[in-house]
Amino acid sequence: MTTHRTLGTGSATGFTLIELLAVLTILVMAASMVPLALNRALPSRRIASTSDRLAAAVRSAQASSVRSGQTLTLVLDKDAVVVKSHGSGTPDARTRLPTGTKVTLSDLGGNPAESLTVFPDGSAQAATFQIEAADHKRTVRVSALTGRLSIEDK
Repeated sequence: MTTHRTLGTGSATGFTLIELLAVLTILVMAASMVPLALNRALPSRRIASTSDRLAAAVRSAQASSVRSGQTLTLVLDKDAVVVKSHGSGTPDARTRLPTGTKVTLSDLGGNPAESLTVFPDGSAQAATFQIEAADHKRTVRVSALTGRLSIEDK
């Protein structure tokens, strides 16, 4: 004879072991899919972060150049953007770039460039930063006459 525990209302309470195991199995399967979703989202987030940092470094260099009246140079290092006063060997500022992204700098003609020059009038040398992570790409363009920045997804 089977007996069930009941409350005063006559209904059974609690979960059976099978029900509990089924819910735990579903939760484990859902949790195992989270890293797969993150792996697809992280490269695009990395290039967005890198492009934002590059744009901020260029804008900061432009503001410093206008304020100080000196020509500044942005040099792309392997893991950072370094801002130097023209002719100075010591860096004025350093902006670290996220790991896992490849950043290249090219001039107006598309040739590889080593640095970007910012002038005291707010203008800059025309240049393009190409940012790549996995299969995601983004471009940060610096206009020659105005020094304006534009960010484009590819």
